[in-house]
Amino acid sequence: MKLKKYDYVFLSILVIIITFTVSFRSAVKIYGEGSKSTKSGTQNIGKLTSGTALEKILADNTVILLQLQKDGEVISTKKISVAEMKRDMTGECTLTNLKKYYLSRNFNFLSEGSDGITFIKESKCIPQKYYLGITDEGFAAIFKCNNEGVLFIEDKFNDVSDRDAESLQETDKKALENNDYQFDTKDDALDALMEICS
Repeated sequence: MKLKKYDYVFLSILVIIITFTVSFRSAVKIYGEGSKSTKSGTQNIGKLTSGTALEKILADNTVILLQLQKDGEVISTKKISVAEMKRDMTGECTLTNLKKYYLSRNFNFLSEGSDGITFIKESKCIPQKYYLGITDEGFAAIFKCNNEGVLFIEDKFNDVSDRDAESLQETDKKALENNDYQFDTKDDALDALMEICS
C-alpha cells in the first residue's frame, strides 16, 4: 500500500505534536509546576532570571524570622510575613531579593525551613531596653532599642539633653559612646541622664 502526499503531511504533524508534548512534560518535571507548599508557605512559581536559574516567588503567608543575638545567644526573635514585607520592599519578593534587603540592614541569612526563613544579626543592645548615648549633634540622650537592634530617640524634645558630650567627664563620655548604660524603664534612664549631666 502506497502512502499519499496527505498521509506524509498528517504523519509529520503527528510527530511534531508528540515531540512537543514530550518536551513540555520533561520541562515541567525539571522546573516544577508552580505548586504551593503549605508547610513552608512558598510557591514554586517559576520565574526565569538572567542566569537561567528558576527563582522562587514567596507566598504572602511565608514567615520571616528576624533573630538578634548577643555574644552568640539569641536575645530576640521577631516574626513577620512576606505580605508585611511587601510594604517596605520594592520588586518581586523572592528569596534572593529578601536576602539583599536584609543584608542592607546588617542581617545575615541563616536558614530556610518549614518554620520560615531565618535571618540573624549580632546586636550589642537588647530590644525594648533604654540606653544612654550621644546624638549625631554631640548631646547626651536617651535611646530605645527596637526589634531590629537599632537605637532610636522616642521623643526628641524630652529625651535629648542640652549637655554637650565633650563637656562630660571622660569615663562618662566613653560609656555614652559605647551605650554602656542600660535601663529597663525610661524613668530610670532619665534619672541617670540627669545625674550624668548635672
